[in-house]
Amino acid sequence: MSGEDEDFEEDRPPMQVLSSILASLRLIDSARERSELEREDLHATMRIVLAVLMFILLLVLSIVEVIVAAAKMTSCPVAPLIPVWLIISGLMGILRNTGAIVCSIYEDKKRRVVAMRDCILGLFTALWIMWLIIGSYWTYSIYDEVVYQSNRENYCDQLLYCFTFLLITTSYVIIGITFCCMTYCVVFLCCHNSSVAIIT
Repeated sequence: MSGEDEDFEEDRPPMQVLSSILASLRLIDSARERSELEREDLHATMRIVLAVLMFILLLVLSIVEVIVAAAKMTSCPVAPLIPVWLIISGLMGILRNTGAIVCSIYEDKKRRVVAMRDCILGLFTALWIMWLIIGSYWTYSIYDEVVYQSNRENYCDQLLYCFTFLLITTSYVIIGITFCCMTYCVVFLCCHNSSVAIIT
């Protein structure tokens, strides 16, 4: 059978063989393009899923902040503003995250909508950082004084205080990691761009 195929190939004019080869190459290219498009779609879907999961996690954390603070509102006489801080922090998180989700759903490609969303999220982030600093002062300033026995003057509910302390500390750790990653990316991009400029 292979001898017949070879004879068939030899009998065909060179232009026909060439067009057959080119058609095969086009099929390979279209399959490769299709594979790359599928890979890009999968990456985009994974980014969306991860973003939604992150927003849901942050939304749940904000709701837990409000619930813990509301349940323990009068349980911290040594620092009565800690539950207030938690409630406002939780409400800010709820507003920011639901606003980001709503903006993402209704986002069209107009720059006006994107710019408005970015301004609002930037404002919420600035307010959140200022509120984090205030909460840090109220929480860390009583660290050595706080006791968990309810009959003492320096009493603060253990769940309330430890949750707030852990939340604030974790926020600073995440801010630090984010800052380091951003710094690394900026340095990498600057060095990478300068090395490309030198090579070319």
